[in-house]
Amino acid sequence: MKKGFTLIELLVVVLIIGILAAVALPQYERAVMKARYTKAMIWTKAVKDALEMYYLANGSYPANFDDLDVDVPTLKPRKGHAIFDIYEGGKQIGGMWYFSSGGGMLKMFFSEDPTFGELQYYMMLDHSQYAGERYCGFYGVTTAAKKAAATGFCKGLGGTPAPAIPGYSGLHTRFVLP
Repeated sequence: MKKGFTLIELLVVVLIIGILAAVALPQYERAVMKARYTKAMIWTKAVKDALEMYYLANGSYPANFDDLDVDVPTLKPRKGHAIFDIYEGGKQIGGMWYFSSGGGMLKMFFSEDPTFGELQYYMMLDHSQYAGERYCGFYGVTTAAKKAAATGFCKGLGGTPAPAIPGYSGLHTRFVLP
């Protein structure tokens, strides 16, 4: 009699591995997104602190990043614009925008993710209408699955649903962070 595994036994093993991978992959994607989001919070805070120091010295926020004394690894400022490009492993994965008008805020975003949409982190400047508020958000929430993933992610950070912003697309999902 030959020793070895039958085809059924091999198929059962492959099926079990497939089920484990299907369960683990979403958790892995969520962990990667959470790590990026943590970096976003740290980078945004560094740029916000530089903006606040500029405000204290000059009585207003700068028109662009060229006037700031800030050096954040993996952020590359675009000359003359109020934006940074975010690089990871030599590849652009997102950016940071600075809005001095309309409330004064920083918005960091990561390129479109198939699970969540575009991950966004908002931090309002101290001398703005919404001083000190922080938001978790997503843009591109086009399906119920993306909305559920985005909502679960932001709620996992302690976020509570934020009121809609007049004039913004229904594709935005925002949560106020503690």
